[in-house]
Amino acid sequence: MGEKKYYIPLWGFVMNAFVKVMELYGINYISTAIIAFIGVLIVRNLIKLIEKGLLDSTLDKSLISFVVTLIKIILYIILLFIILGRLGIPLSGAASALSAVTLAIGLAIQDIIGGVANGLMLVTSKLFKVNDYVDIGSLSGSVKEIKLLHTVLLTPDNKTVTIPNKTVFSSEITNYSAMKQRRIDIVVGVDYDSDIDKAKRVILDVALKNKSVLDEPAPTVQVKNLADSEVQILLRLWVKSEDYWNVTWYLNEMVLKALNENNSEVPFPQLTLSYRDGKMIELLTGEVMMGALADILIWCLVFVGIYILCRIQRIKKDIIGNALEDAGKMKKYNKILVNLINKDVYDKKSIRKALSKIKYIAKNTRSIIQVYQFEKGEDEDIGLVASLLSSIIDETSEFAMAFNTKSKENALSALNKTEGDLKKIEMILSAEIKTREEEALARI
Repeated sequence: MGEKKYYIPLWGFVMNAFVKVMELYGINYISTAIIAFIGVLIVRNLIKLIEKGLLDSTLDKSLISFVVTLIKIILYIILLFIILGRLGIPLSGAASALSAVTLAIGLAIQDIIGGVANGLMLVTSKLFKVNDYVDIGSLSGSVKEIKLLHTVLLTPDNKTVTIPNKTVFSSEITNYSAMKQRRIDIVVGVDYDSDIDKAKRVILDVALKNKSVLDEPAPTVQVKNLADSEVQILLRLWVKSEDYWNVTWYLNEMVLKALNENNSEVPFPQLTLSYRDGKMIELLTGEVMMGALADILIWCLVFVGIYILCRIQRIKKDIIGNALEDAGKMKKYNKILVNLINKDVYDKKSIRKALSKIKYIAKNTRSIIQVYQFEKGEDEDIGLVASLLSSIIDETSEFAMAFNTKSKENALSALNKTEGDLKKIEMILSAEIKTREEEALARI
């Protein structure tokens, strides 16, 4: 019973409050709800009637969609103001709020609004319509859709391309379907020796046999240009826009076949040389051809010989320079060995690596120097270089023996000999390079 005493007064209070609100506003709310419901039904049916009427008119379908959407928005705004008035909400405040919201939305979507404006201009100006074949800038295709914000093209290879209306409106537009008729120009080249009148008759007969070619304006065939290798004949005719490509392809094939059947040669580019009196020059035939080939062969041999001589000279110079560079490398490894022995660092891996480098470079350089000496002939200085390199190879073996017996004195003695031999090699090779440079300057 205690619980009932607590909840019954609260429930009664709620019911009393509800009854009072319904007495004051109930009828107004109910009537407003009824008006809103009826208003929505009216707007929907009215939109359907307007859309049906516009579809029966000649107005473009893309524009109909925009007009219907705009009318729908306006009718719903009017209905909203009526409902707000019935509820007692001040319309001036609602109008101010709506204006502020509209301004904010407009600033936020100004690019979209610009696109919509461009779309409206495209639709109203009727630059093209759905199914028209157009060029928009660098893009080509059939117009599939024209929306308020973009236009959709269907390319010949069945790809859809969506272009913003802002881009469409600012681009160059070529509409191939705007006119019912299109002109076809086909240029055919025939040989100068061909019968021009006969070739013109053959080309015109091919055009007249095609039923898609219009009688008015009548097809014409004229000599367009006297080119370098051919006489260019122009076939000009008119067809319906939808027949343009089929007729073009047909004529390109059939005109060629007809000319071949009537012995009218379609030439390829060629050049004829002649004397001023009109007699032909016979070039590259018989003895003249053999003489020209002989001259060409002689010049080729001369250039090859010059190239070989220059290459040999360069190789010789590179041999001395490379040998001098190798001597520097051997000095570097020899110095590493001297430092290790002086510091009593008997790192077998590092010592063997440096020693093998010296021995390998010395053997390789000696072989190259010996080949160079053979090509040049007997030369005391170059022979001395080869001899010094042989000494360095022997000294590496001497060092290896001293290292294995841990004789520091003998190891350093072998390294000092190697260093002295390398200095002599550098002096001889530097002098050789200097001599060659002086000889080259003297020849110049």
